[in-house]
Amino acid sequence: MANRKTGQSFHRKPSSRFLPRRETFVGSEPGRVVPRAEILEQLWGYPPRRAADLRVVDVYVARLRGKLEPDPRNPELILTVRGTGYASQRVGDGGPAALPAAS
Repeated sequence: MANRKTGQSFHRKPSSRFLPRRETFVGSEPGRVVPRAEILEQLWGYPPRRAADLRVVDVYVARLRGKLEPDPRNPELILTVRGTGYASQRVGDGGPAALPAAS
């Protein structure tokens, strides 16, 4: 896989679970909001028992953005839906997808 910023290839670490199972998290349904709890259960195999468990997802998304986004501080591929989770948009869609407001 190539780094979008540098064009250099990099090897996935065994913990890079988002990449091989990307359809679980992003990609299969651009614009679909995926709750943090669902990501945790699908990728790490356990439901959140406390708020700190969901921070694992936030940290991992930040690291993933660092590898995939041209500017991780202004993400274009993996979008945060405040208070809910994350959504993606297809590369080349032009702008952020219209996402529902968090309730």
